[in-house]
Amino acid sequence: MEEEDDQQIVHGEETIPRGLEGLHLERYLKKFFRNVLPTKRDLINHADSGCFLVNGNPSRLNSKLKEGDVVKVLGERKRNPSNHSNSIDRQIANLKVIAEDDSFRALLKEGGLIPANVIAFAKKRGEILITQLERSVGGIFLFSKNRESDLIIRESLETTFTLLLAGNLNANLELKAPFKELKIVGERLCRASGPGFISTVRVTTNLTTPAANLREFFESIGFPVIGNGESSSVDVLGASKGLMMALTGVSFNHPIKNERVVINIEEPEKFESTRRREEKFYEEKEVSWHREVESIVGKEDASRYGEDVRSLPAAYVTGKKMFRGKQFEVSNQVMIPREATESLIELALSQSWNSSIRILDLGTGSGCILLSLLMEIPNSTGVGLDISKSALEIADRNSQKFGIKERVEWKEADLRCLETVEFGGKFDLIISNPPYLSKKDMKSVLDLKSFEHEPHLAFVAEEDGLEFYRTIKRGIERNGLLNEGGSLILEVGNAIREKVETLFSDWKVIQKKSDKQDFIRCLLLKRK
Repeated sequence: MEEEDDQQIVHGEETIPRGLEGLHLERYLKKFFRNVLPTKRDLINHADSGCFLVNGNPSRLNSKLKEGDVVKVLGERKRNPSNHSNSIDRQIANLKVIAEDDSFRALLKEGGLIPANVIAFAKKRGEILITQLERSVGGIFLFSKNRESDLIIRESLETTFTLLLAGNLNANLELKAPFKELKIVGERLCRASGPGFISTVRVTTNLTTPAANLREFFESIGFPVIGNGESSSVDVLGASKGLMMALTGVSFNHPIKNERVVINIEEPEKFESTRRREEKFYEEKEVSWHREVESIVGKEDASRYGEDVRSLPAAYVTGKKMFRGKQFEVSNQVMIPREATESLIELALSQSWNSSIRILDLGTGSGCILLSLLMEIPNSTGVGLDISKSALEIADRNSQKFGIKERVEWKEADLRCLETVEFGGKFDLIISNPPYLSKKDMKSVLDLKSFEHEPHLAFVAEEDGLEFYRTIKRGIERNGLLNEGGSLILEVGNAIREKVETLFSDWKVIQKKSDKQDFIRCLLLKRK
């Protein structure tokens, strides 16, 4: 029993940034709290104890997160060291015995056990742990019961690992030392939404401590182990329980009997659940991709697109994306217009404008924001600014397509240098969806392939995501870019909204606009 004076700790509190919405709580915790929640058992125990709070409420591991959700992770209660040691010993002692005689013992390993604890437990029993499996690797714990047996078993030992690898592995690999003796047998190949394929393989080796070495080997040849929390593994949507790697077979010469001992177990159930879930994610992604492509080019033409382009966003394959009911040209030189950004348009159109307002769109990209406003506000004119010449060429073609080229001007300039740009007058409305992902947030969403193919300049900002908000504020104030009573409308991630409001504390927030997920997406501000 734990001591009564045990204390609960707080591991951390984070706000879900743009790009991580839709992520399950379990996967988020594995990515950002792996150091304090290294095993599936830790996650389950914490969840059962109500230690994961989302917006102040205990939450399940399969809960989907939304942008702006506040995730708080409470820790286990601090344990008495002797009680903790006894608890580990009891856990090991209760492991299922697969095979045993006077020379050896084989146990079925549970997740979360680390070699140091098992070695210490074995020492108390006068045994020696032979298969020192990493904490995140499942399978067979093999013990020798005396020194003589240990030497014979080690010298004759062969181990077989079953692994799930990212990619389509060709089993006829040309192996190099020290892995020339590996026997790799392909068991199964399935489709996957992230890496494209998951290969299930069996690897037989006589290396005495192969787990970490095998991971590093497969990672070095471009087929990392599926899983999370290790530098030489890759996470996929279906992987939710540590590394997809298990020691499923051992064979050795019996120390006394003149026979070969062979012990095999089935692969862990999580392997099949991972394959099934990942195949399901792949199929859903395929259906969504085809549906979007067909809506643009038609069913017959959509069928002509091959495997080589299906990893790309549908908008980049067709070169088109729907935004507010209009079809805009896009390419990988511009950010793909998103439904959430339509909130900017809705907020702007909710205001009372005369028919000749002048609009400035900062970071215009494909021009979808500015052109949508010009089409819906008669006789309005606008200027779109972007650092990318390629983006402005696309925006210009969109303006021609919609017949409003004469009402818009394009400026090639770095938003960071807004103070130095000449616009030839003031504006009634300045609108922007600026980059606001910090480098830390961007690394996270790139790991999830959310923005893998899109221009990073359209997303990443220094200063914890506030860089361009500061630039916009400074440029407007120093150059007097807004007419008297003019409005500034900004898209903000819910995770950064309060910081933006603080930055603009000497302005007046007139209105806030929520997106369809009911998170505040846009701010309308005016000078005080």
